[in-house]
Amino acid sequence: MNLDAQDAIVIGAGPAGLAAALALAHAKIDTVVVAPMPTAERLAADTRTFAALGGSVELLKHLGIWEALAPHVAPISGIRLIDARGGIVRPPEVLFEARDAGLDAFGYNI
Repeated sequence: MNLDAQDAIVIGAGPAGLAAALALAHAKIDTVVVAPMPTAERLAADTRTFAALGGSVELLKHLGIWEALAPHVAPISGIRLIDARGGIVRPPEVLFEARDAGLDAFGYNI
Protein backbone atom coordinates (compact mmCIF):
# COMPACT_ATOMS: atom_id res chain seq x y z
CA MET A 1 0.00 0.00 0.00
CA ASN A 2 1.30 3.42 -0.95
CA LEU A 3 0.64 5.73 2.01
CA ASP A 4 1.51 8.74 -0.17
CA ALA A 5 -1.58 8.03 -2.28
CA GLN A 6 -3.96 8.34 0.68
CA ASP A 7 -5.92 11.50 1.45
CA ALA A 8 -5.81 10.79 5.20
CA ILE A 9 -3.79 8.56 7.47
CA VAL A 10 -5.09 7.79 10.96
CA ILE A 11 -2.48 6.63 13.43
CA GLY A 12 -3.98 4.33 16.04
CA ALA A 13 -7.03 2.09 16.17
CA GLY A 14 -8.40 3.04 19.57
CA PRO A 15 -11.89 4.50 19.92
CA ALA A 16 -10.86 7.98 18.71
CA GLY A 17 -8.81 6.69 15.78
CA LEU A 18 -11.48 4.29 14.59
CA ALA A 19 -14.20 6.94 14.87
CA ALA A 20 -12.04 9.40 12.93
CA ALA A 21 -11.31 6.85 10.22
CA LEU A 22 -14.98 5.92 9.92
CA ALA A 23 -16.01 9.59 9.72
CA LEU A 24 -13.44 10.19 6.98
CA ALA A 25 -14.63 7.11 5.09
CA HIS A 26 -18.25 8.33 5.38
CA ALA A 27 -17.05 11.59 3.81
CA LYS A 28 -15.61 9.58 0.89
CA ILE A 29 -12.02 10.43 1.84
CA ASP A 30 -9.47 7.74 1.04
CA THR A 31 -8.22 6.74 4.48
CA VAL A 32 -5.84 4.21 5.92
CA VAL A 33 -5.51 3.26 9.59
CA VAL A 34 -2.01 2.48 10.82
CA ALA A 35 -2.02 0.28 13.92
CA PRO A 36 -0.88 -3.15 15.06
CA MET A 37 -2.93 -5.95 13.55
CA PRO A 38 -5.51 -7.12 16.09
CA THR A 39 -5.26 -10.76 17.05
CA ALA A 40 -7.80 -12.91 18.86
CA GLU A 41 -5.49 -13.09 21.86
CA ARG A 42 -4.98 -9.32 21.98
CA LEU A 43 -8.71 -8.64 21.64
CA ALA A 44 -9.60 -11.16 24.36
CA ALA A 45 -7.05 -9.64 26.75
CA ASP A 46 -8.21 -6.04 26.21
CA THR A 47 -10.90 -5.36 28.80
CA ARG A 48 -10.63 -1.55 28.70
CA THR A 49 -13.73 0.59 28.56
CA PHE A 50 -14.23 4.20 27.54
CA ALA A 51 -16.73 6.89 28.34
CA ALA A 52 -18.66 8.49 25.52
CA LEU A 53 -20.31 11.77 26.48
CA GLY A 54 -23.01 13.68 24.58
CA GLY A 55 -21.11 14.76 21.49
CA SER A 56 -19.33 11.42 21.15
CA VAL A 57 -22.61 9.52 21.41
CA GLU A 58 -24.10 11.74 18.70
CA LEU A 59 -21.07 11.08 16.47
CA LEU A 60 -21.41 7.31 16.97
CA LYS A 61 -25.11 7.55 16.10
CA HIS A 62 -24.33 9.62 13.00
CA LEU A 63 -21.73 7.06 11.91
CA GLY A 64 -24.34 4.30 12.26
CA ILE A 65 -22.53 2.24 14.90
CA TRP A 66 -24.36 3.23 18.09
CA GLU A 67 -26.99 0.53 17.54
CA ALA A 68 -24.29 -2.16 17.64
CA LEU A 69 -22.74 -0.66 20.79
CA ALA A 70 -26.01 0.03 22.66
CA PRO A 71 -26.38 -3.47 24.17
CA HIS A 72 -22.92 -3.09 25.73
CA VAL A 73 -23.25 0.35 27.35
CA ALA A 74 -23.86 1.44 30.94
CA PRO A 75 -25.28 4.92 31.58
CA ILE A 76 -23.20 7.44 33.48
CA SER A 77 -25.90 8.76 35.78
CA GLY A 78 -23.60 10.54 38.22
CA ILE A 79 -20.17 12.12 38.34
CA ARG A 80 -18.42 12.33 41.70
CA LEU A 81 -15.66 14.88 42.28
CA ILE A 82 -13.19 13.98 45.00
CA ASP A 83 -10.24 16.05 46.22
CA ALA A 84 -7.51 13.43 46.64
CA ARG A 85 -4.57 15.80 47.09
CA GLY A 86 -4.11 14.60 50.67
CA GLY A 87 -4.25 18.01 52.31
CA ILE A 88 -5.26 18.52 55.94
CA VAL A 89 -8.45 20.32 54.96
CA ARG A 90 -10.33 18.85 52.04
CA PRO A 91 -13.57 20.04 50.53
CA PRO A 92 -16.47 17.59 50.65
CA GLU A 93 -17.10 15.21 47.79
CA VAL A 94 -19.55 16.54 45.23
CA LEU A 95 -21.94 14.35 43.26
CA PHE A 96 -23.48 15.69 40.07
CA GLU A 97 -26.49 13.65 38.99
CA ALA A 98 -27.70 13.57 35.40
CA ARG A 99 -31.35 13.77 36.45
CA ASP A 100 -30.65 17.12 38.15
CA ALA A 101 -29.60 18.45 34.73
CA GLY A 102 -32.70 16.98 33.07
CA LEU A 103 -30.69 14.18 31.46
CA ASP A 104 -31.12 10.41 31.52
CA ALA A 105 -27.31 10.12 31.57
CA PHE A 106 -24.22 12.33 31.15
CA GLY A 107 -22.93 9.73 28.72
CA TYR A 108 -22.26 6.02 28.55
CA ASN A 109 -19.45 3.71 29.54
CA ILE A 110 -18.75 1.31 26.69
